[in-house]
Amino acid sequence: MRSSKLTRLFSTAAVIGALATPALAQEEEGIFIPGASAEVTLDYVTQYFFRGYEQVDADQGVVLQPGASFTIDVNDNVTATVGTWGSIHTDSPNNPSNPSSWYEQDYYASLDTSNGGFAYGVGLTGYTYPALATTTVLELSAYLAYDDSDNEFSISPYAMIATELNNTNTNSGGKEATYLELGGSVALDTDGTAIEAWDWSVPFAVGLSIDDYYNDASGAEEFFGYASVGLVGSIAMSELIGSDEYLGAWDLSVGLTLLILNSDVALVDNADDTGDNFQLVGTVGISREW
Repeated sequence: MRSSKLTRLFSTAAVIGALATPALAQEEEGIFIPGASAEVTLDYVTQYFFRGYEQVDADQGVVLQPGASFTIDVNDNVTATVGTWGSIHTDSPNNPSNPSSWYEQDYYASLDTSNGGFAYGVGLTGYTYPALATTTVLELSAYLAYDDSDNEFSISPYAMIATELNNTNTNSGGKEATYLELGGSVALDTDGTAIEAWDWSVPFAVGLSIDDYYNDASGAEEFFGYASVGLVGSIAMSELIGSDEYLGAWDLSVGLTLLILNSDVALVDNADDTGDNFQLVGTVGISREW
């Protein structure tokens, strides 16, 4: 059975980040040095899944996921980003000898560039699990995304591939696993409606195994891991209170995601005898960029 505890990238907090909207070169001065920017995030999620894997095999309690990143221009077309992302669970029963609420802390770096509507980049992520007796997992990733937001119907497609640099698969005979994700985000037009101050989108993704990323209970490889579709809305908090004098330039986001899991894959707490398994995950987050 593949360990569900050793598979975490940022995207809502990682090397690729928001894949459909990758970082572009900064034209204005940042708060630290020219061409630099920073972001902090804090999300509450009802349940923590990563690439179809549920991360705790019991009640997770309250799950808070803070993150921070710093981006700087390398040249006119390339940006470099470093960041960290964590997951804090009030209930973390996986390691009774160390029942820490600090379940996970990831560190990542990436190089990103764009050309026309296309954006692409490479990243390296280290996944650490303070609450668990596990080894740091290293993963190398690359992505290609296309920004078609100028079109009347925009889907902003992307493809991302990630491969482990050290073995985390308990049933692979020492092989590092490789993962492929295909997805995008459909922008919704709410102009003229009561919710036009919000930006709404429908993100979707499919997670696939290129080499040993998803396995069934017997250890045989499964190609399909999961699919997801959601509804996400975001708004500047100043729009809600009429001013950013007190809160600053913070954004609020809310989302609901439907996960369709391959129940032949040995997913923690979600392996059924037949058929796919469905999970709903809610998210509320705040973020700020400088």
